This record gives sequence, structure tokens and C-alpha cells, in this order.
Amino acid sequence: MTIAEAMDENENTAKVLFEEGIGCVGCMMAHAESLADGLMGHGLNEEDVDLIIEKINKEE
Repeated sequence: MTIAEAMDENENTAKVLFEEGIGCVGCMMAHAESLADGLMGHGLNEEDVDLIIEKINKEE
């Protein structure tokens, strides 16, 4: 799922990303990169990605 799709599916995705210091919301790559790829592109590891995705899912 791309970053944009994740934001469309869960309106709290942008909130959690901003809280984590990730500004992918306005980036044109949000329509091309998966959420995991985008986060790892900012230096996060798989464990960090899993934690952020858990936070997003809890915000539903």
C-alpha cells in the first residue's frame, strides 16, 4: 500500500507520521512508495516501521 493509499484508508495516518517526524504527507513519492519503503527511506528499520504501523492502526 502506498503512503497516499494508507492516508486515504485511515485519516489518522498523517497525524501519526507527523508525530514521528515524518513529512511524507506532501511528498510526491507518497503516491509511488509503500508506507514501509518510505519510512525505511528515512532511516527507520523494520521494527520501527512495525511500531509506527501499529500506532496508525490503533488510531482508527
